[in-house]
Amino acid sequence: MDIKEASKISFNVNNRHPWELARVKIIEKFICKYLSKDVNAKILDVGSGDAFITSFLAKKYENFDFYAVDTAYDEVLIKLFKDNINLKNVHLYSSLNDIIFEDTNFDIILLNDVIEHIEDDILFLNNLSKRSFVSDKTIFLISVPSYQFLFTSHDEFLGHYRRYNNALLKNNVEKAGLEVLEIGYFFFTLVPVRLIQKILGQITKKKKKPKDLSEWKGNIFISKIFENILLLDYTLSKILRKIGIKLPGLSNYAICKKQQ
Repeated sequence: MDIKEASKISFNVNNRHPWELARVKIIEKFICKYLSKDVNAKILDVGSGDAFITSFLAKKYENFDFYAVDTAYDEVLIKLFKDNINLKNVHLYSSLNDIIFEDTNFDIILLNDVIEHIEDDILFLNNLSKRSFVSDKTIFLISVPSYQFLFTSHDEFLGHYRRYNNALLKNNVEKAGLEVLEIGYFFFTLVPVRLIQKILGQITKKKKKPKDLSEWKGNIFISKIFENILLLDYTLSKILRKIGIKLPGLSNYAICKKQQ
């Protein structure tokens, strides 16, 4: 959840939006592809928002150390999150400058729905890749909202500068000095939903505040159904991609490392 959407932060996984639950499990699948659960690893979550992704993964990977960084964090928020997450392998910071490693680097850096908030995303990624804790083996896992034609008032509310597609995402990360290992989309089923929302918004021209993820009111059973639909959506898109059929999706992702 974007920290701007966290008007009522819930640390109960059963209260989370099914989109969040499906996305974090997809992120877990990406991590499993590059890291074994048996190793000791360090994961950096940049722009970690309400730390849901960090805390969810930290419970799954108890021997990993997770570092969550968000400029929105202050002492009050950090204490709130620490008290509620209550995991020894989670570390919270308000700045990347507070993280100092002498002999080790991060194995994976998560940037989930982050760079669309940054005006100069290329410069940001380039500067991040040059940090002392980033090595040639560090994996960058980036996810962003897709398709500029789907840009709505909700994007404006969240402070998005842009939405992406494969071409733009690949271009920008490569200009930042990163090599793309894998790129694609997920959540195909949500594209027509967002398109209908945009069309209805243009027709009605209402300026009401868009609903955020914290306002999800579905019960556990309904949430699980929607979550499983989205996970099936991801699995189907993955299978079709292997045979050359590339479906669109509401989320765009790229897995990268530093260029040699």
